[in-house]
Amino acid sequence: MNEKTNKDFMNKIQTVNISRKKFIKGLTAAGGIAALGPLITACNNAADEITSNGSEPGQAGIAIKKDEPMIAMFSTLDNNYYKMWNRGAEQAVAALDMKYDQFVDENDPGTQLASFETLVPQQDNQMFFITTPGSSNILTIAQLANENQTYMTNTWNMPDWTTPIDTGDYYVTYFTPNSIEGGYKMAKILFEEMGGKGKLAQVSGFPGHTADWQRTVGLERALEEYPDIELVASQPGNWNRSDSQSVMEDILSAHPDIDGVYAQNDDTGIGAMQALEERGMKGIPITGNDGNEETMELIQEGRFTATLTSHPFWQAGYSAVRVYDAFHGWEPTVPERMMYTGDMVIDKNNVDAYHEKFYTQEEIPIDWKLMSRVLNPDDWDPQNNVWPLEPESMWGTRDKPSGYRESKEIKESKDSGEWEEITQLYEQHYKKKILE
Repeated sequence: MNEKTNKDFMNKIQTVNISRKKFIKGLTAAGGIAALGPLITACNNAADEITSNGSEPGQAGIAIKKDEPMIAMFSTLDNNYYKMWNRGAEQAVAALDMKYDQFVDENDPGTQLASFETLVPQQDNQMFFITTPGSSNILTIAQLANENQTYMTNTWNMPDWTTPIDTGDYYVTYFTPNSIEGGYKMAKILFEEMGGKGKLAQVSGFPGHTADWQRTVGLERALEEYPDIELVASQPGNWNRSDSQSVMEDILSAHPDIDGVYAQNDDTGIGAMQALEERGMKGIPITGNDGNEETMELIQEGRFTATLTSHPFWQAGYSAVRVYDAFHGWEPTVPERMMYTGDMVIDKNNVDAYHEKFYTQEEIPIDWKLMSRVLNPDDWDPQNNVWPLEPESMWGTRDKPSGYRESKEIKESKDSGEWEEITQLYEQHYKKKILE
């Protein structure tokens, strides 16, 4: 290794909080194993001059990089959910002293994949946090990320019975709320508002989307407990108001005496509500999912029963922080590669407080830096419920692929008790509540 290469490599490793595993990988790439001796000596000397901010005992503390690009990829800015997602992403990246960029795919997996293929080979682009418009492109994106040593996190969609562990280290974490449980919870709220009986219409989202089929599973589970609720119609509203209004109009033509609407996101619920109100059918119970600002205003007006918010601003910000930490050397355990994230029912009892806290001020009241395992190795706080996701809980109602076996890493982690340890660790660190 020549003097210039040695100096360049030392400058690089002094800007990143790096684990021993990644350090050895970097040394090997820089000049082969023969180069380890002098570089280790140099690194030990450098370590004496800096303060540790590592998340493991003995981990070298390295100054954090600034002004690196962090790229968010998501569906659209024409949807209120993703407008809040984008706000959280932008503010979190700014708090981390990084540069924010965004790419929207307008619900087209091919467009998102093409953008990723273009951006990822560029050496400056090593941090992506994304939410995909479907499951079809995610494994290809993860493969590209690993081939280019680019860190990524993903939220919401994931192919059945797959995990980030299947694709390599650079797909850091898959995050999602438990949409089966969330769907079940919202169905029960709706059924109680209907008095436990009556005719029900379901307006779903995009067929095949992970959250969509899971919310339907939750609905079906709740229907088993309410034999006097009759599901008379179910049609996809494609996550948007226009399609959902048309769908609801068709449903009302066949079933003009609907008693309640189970909508699988807020925009489908609002589209259904508009169709009902145009027919003079006001006060029909409707539940949704997302927690958009307009939905909260409708709850305040008594025109919408309840919604389930997954805190889109928090989702985006936490995904950004996770990929930031991985970029700076933090390595997740096996249970931290797939995690559920908390949600919250918003109804007439708490809508005023939630709306006031998150929708009436420019800066979202979340401490983004406090989430970081690198910046706060001892007192990090996710500021929401986060816990490990077991594949059986996610896909237990879906057929397993032929020859499927649980990964060796997951089995060993469960057998060792690590799953419970990580669950407890996140419970202990969750101190600042979303709504206090």
